[in-house]
Parts: sequence; C-alpha cells; structure tokens
Amino acid sequence: IIDSGIDVTHPEFLGRANTETLNAQEPVGIGGEHGTAVGSVLAAPANGLGLVGIYPEAVFRSWDAAKGQGTQLETFQIVQGVLAAANRGPGIVNLSLGSDDKEPVIEQAIYEAISKGTLVVAASGNAGDTGNPLGYPASIPHVLTVGASDPANGIAEFSSRSRFVDLAAPGVEIPIATALGKGWRTGDGTSFSAPL
Repeated sequence: IIDSGIDVTHPEFLGRANTETLNAQEPVGIGGEHGTAVGSVLAAPANGLGLVGIYPEAVFRSWDAAKGQGTQLETFQIVQGVLAAANRGPGIVNLSLGSDDKEPVIEQAIYEAISKGTLVVAASGNAGDTGNPLGYPASIPHVLTVGASDPANGIAEFSSRSRFVDLAAPGVEIPIATALGKGWRTGDGTSFSAPL
C-alpha cells in the first residue's frame, strides 16, 4: 500500500510475518491512521486479535507517502512509493488515495509499474454525494478502480461514480484497525473497498 504509513506497533502488525516497510513509517499522532486502517483490511493476520484481513499471509509492504504530520499525501512520495513497489517485482499496488487534480508524474509512475507487470488498484473516491468530480489516480486508464457498495449490495451514497469504475466492493461499516489508541472500529469509504 502507498498511504500514510502503518503503525507497526499496533497489535495487528506487531510481529506479523511477511511485513516490510519500504521507507520510514510515521504513525505519531494522526500519521499512519489511514494507512493502518487500509493495511488491516488488506493484511491483518489471523492472530486472535481484532480482525483478519482479506490476505492475512500475503507479503505486505507499506510506503509512507505522508511525511511530517501525516495529514497530507505528497506527490513526490506517492511517485517514489509506486516506483519502489514496481521495482520489487510484479505485485499489486493499492492506492486508497486521490485528488481532483491529475498529476502527470503520478500517472507516469503508474504506467511504469504497469509495464513491469504490477496491477494498480485505486479507490474511486468518496465524492458521489458532493458533486461527483473525476478523481485521480482512479480515472487513469489501466488502473483497476473500485467503488463502494453498501450492506444491501447497492452503491454506497458517497461512492464516486464514473465510466472508469471497474468494480464495487463493500465500503460501509468495514472493521478496521486504528492507530489512534491501537484498537479497532468500523469505517466507511472506498479506501476500504479498494483492498477488498
């Protein structure tokens, strides 16, 4: 995942086999909160605590793209994360992030990853009920774009919709780990649909 980093001291990740941080993770304060939540949906192990991720035994790598206070993802860090993941060999890159602005350098890095055999998955965004603008990288061709479904198997109200959405996955009341307090809660968003 390329996100805000993971809290490697959270019970879901502490001692988890096959976990690799590709750069320094900064979970202090709010930093790492989103990444820890997304990472837990993807890779929380079957350790008798909290939840079990969709791929509990996968080789799980995290790139922290939100340096400093961890409240904003930086374009340069996203690019570096995509390239670092692509250079590890074919795999899957999860991008539970987005913007209304198309960033050519991010698009170029994504195409580089795809050319190396990596599947790039992106959350469609959470602006379906607030104007529904196109989001990026979700609207980049060849990115597998995932929207959110609700418990009734309908489209979640907030889920961004466009011709670029390829799939929908659960995105409402998803069990997640939280870096704040090192506990668990539920969360809503296409950020959790993408790893599912």
